[in-house]
Parts: sequence; structure tokens; C-alpha cells
Amino acid sequence: MAAFGAQGELALKLRALGDELDDVVTGLRNRDALAIGSARKLVASWRAVGEPLLWYPTELRSAGKLVLAAELERACFVLPAYQAGLRALMPTEHMTGEDVLALGEQLLYLESGEIDGEAFFMWLWSGNPSGLTVLLGHPLSAMPGMVLEQPIPPDEIWQSHTAAAMEEWNQLAWNAAQALPASALEARFRAPALTLAARAAQSDLGLSSHEADALRDACDGGPDSVNAQLALLAERPELAALLPPAEAAALVRAAISARLKLPMLLQCIGMMSEAAAAAAIAAEPRLMQHAPRLCHELLAGKTIRSSLLMRALLSHSAAGARGLCRALGTGEMRELEGDLISIVLGTCVDLGHGAELLLPLWAKRDAPVNARALALQAIGRDGPLFNQALAATPLSIDDPPELQALAAALRGSLP
Repeated sequence: MAAFGAQGELALKLRALGDELDDVVTGLRNRDALAIGSARKLVASWRAVGEPLLWYPTELRSAGKLVLAAELERACFVLPAYQAGLRALMPTEHMTGEDVLALGEQLLYLESGEIDGEAFFMWLWSGNPSGLTVLLGHPLSAMPGMVLEQPIPPDEIWQSHTAAAMEEWNQLAWNAAQALPASALEARFRAPALTLAARAAQSDLGLSSHEADALRDACDGGPDSVNAQLALLAERPELAALLPPAEAAALVRAAISARLKLPMLLQCIGMMSEAAAAAAIAAEPRLMQHAPRLCHELLAGKTIRSSLLMRALLSHSAAGARGLCRALGTGEMRELEGDLISIVLGTCVDLGHGAELLLPLWAKRDAPVNARALALQAIGRDGPLFNQALAATPLSIDDPPELQALAAALRGSLP
């Protein structure tokens, strides 16, 4: 998955911009009258994007996204223009289709060898085309012995191409999901993926289990992939709610291992289904370092959480219980599953952690009334602790009647 939303729309607009530039040059090469239309479309597209076009040896990029990649029979003007010194283009408010046609014509001449790099550089340096702001660097001919002005590491090129491909694929997949029925999506997308996974598990692809695991981790667990998945889930809560438990657990493990976007990860866990959130929490003990924030995300969610979820939260260490009590003390919660939390807090008292965890919650007078009531009810399981709580933070006339009544009922039930 990758983030599409606003970022996906921008990526599609930028790819369309690159296609239109290539169409202009191709149209001029074929003496096609449609080149004028392509130039006008490019002007409109570029103004809508409003970002500079950065020129690299093998591709054009803008706003961190791929615009146009040079291939064997496509966009062959990219490299010679870079070698001639072109580094960036930015449209002005006066840019017209004629400016784009003039640029396309010079790129075509440069690609075909009708002019050399020095002539192209001088044409740009002289203020052409007038509707574009041009950034020039040193032509490669002026740098003997150098191939690139600033070599790009191969891993950066791979990562950028991978991210661009993920963005485009997920936009196409989302469009398909909106247009096709569930049965068609199952047959066209999910079934082939499951079949491929089954073949990999059965060594039907000629890969050992170690090689298959390594390939899966390289595809699904890299920083770019995890970042993209988190951004997508944060932007589309309805997708987070549909995430299967196994995939939720894998996502959490990958995110924690890569130390990526923890606030967004916790937010996404709060959006997941109860089963998926439980699997995600139970999958990674290191998540308990952030138990207070995690509890807040879960308790502030739109759905009431099940005992499965809270058991997962408390399964690894006392950090989960502390986080729960701290989250209960905030004033930003929507709805509490009182019976479940009573069980959890009562267990804290039974295990001897009531003074550490619950007395501070009871003493927090600005905490939600229902949270203080849950804390007092759990404290009432231990007579000495109950008396200690009321001695340290006695009830006053400012306390709500429900707390007064609860304290009276608990006091009457004590031996």
C-alpha cells in the first residue's frame, strides 16, 4: 500500500505532466499538429501543480516524485539536456503554449544532434524561452573527467522509483475498488496474490523458505513500504478497520524495527478492528514503551474495545497498565467499556499495584468522573487502600453525587 489521497493525486498530475512534455517533443518529431494541443495541456497542468521541474541525467522529478523517466525509445532528450547544463525549469505566470513548443523544438534538435550541447546551453542562457525560469549548471563538456555533476547513489534511485511505482499502483487499485464489485476484486486481485503466496510457501517457485522470507521482507518491510502503508491507513480509516490481524502484526513489527513514524503507527492501531489491534499490540513487546500514547489512541477511538484488546495491551508488562491509568486520567476520551476496565483495574489492585497506579488517578480531580469512579470501585476491593485513598483525597461538596453515592456504598460493604 502507499499513500494516495492528496499525495496520490499530485503524483498522477506530475506523471501526466511528464507525458505531455514527451508528447510535445514526439509530436514535433512527427510533424504532428497535435503537438500544439499537447503544449497547451502542459501549460495548464504545470500551472495547476505549481512546482519546479528538476532535471536529472535519467529522469525528471518534481515535489519529490517521478515526472518522466528516460527509456530506450522515450524521453531520449533528458540525458543530453542534462549534459548541456539544464538543471531545473519553473513556469512563470506569462508562460504560453508557444514557450513550450519552443523548448520542445530545441530538445528535439538536441536529441537528434542538429545542435550541440553548447548551442542549447547558450539558447537557454540568453533568456529562452521567455515564459520559463531556467536554472543552469555546469555543462559536462566543461568538466573533463567527470561523468555526473552530482552522482546519485544507486540505492536512492531504486527507492525513488519504487516509491513512485507504489503510488501509481495503489491509485489504480483504489480506483478499481471503487468501480468493481467485491467478487471481481476477489478474482482479479486477492486470489492471484493468495495463489502466489501459497506457491511460495510450498517452494513451488524454486525458492527456499529462507529466500522466500528474505524476498517478502525486502518487499514488505522496507522503510519506504512501511511509511507508505502507515500514511495510507492514517488517511483512510476505513482501510485500517479492514486490515487483517496477521497483516497488522507484521506492519507493527516492521515499523518498530525500522523506527518509523511512531505517532502515525499508534494512530493507525487506534483505527484498526479489535482483533487486528490486539494482534498488532501482542506482536511487538517494544510497543509497550509507548503504552500511555497507545492507550489514549485506543480509548479515544470511535468503537468500544473488547477484552481481547485490553488483554493484549496488558500482556507484556506493567507498562500497559500504567498507560491505561494515565489515559483514563485525560479529559479527551469518548466512551469507556466500564465492565472491562473495572476488571483490569481490579486486577491491578489484587496484584498489589493499586497504590502506584490507582491512587494517582483517584486524586486527579480534573479527570473524567467515570474514570475516577472506575478507579474508586477498584480501590474498594482493598479496605486499607480504600481508607488511604479517601484520607489522601477526601470527597468534597464539589464532587458529583454519583461519586458520593459510590463511596458510601463501598464504605458500607467493607468488613
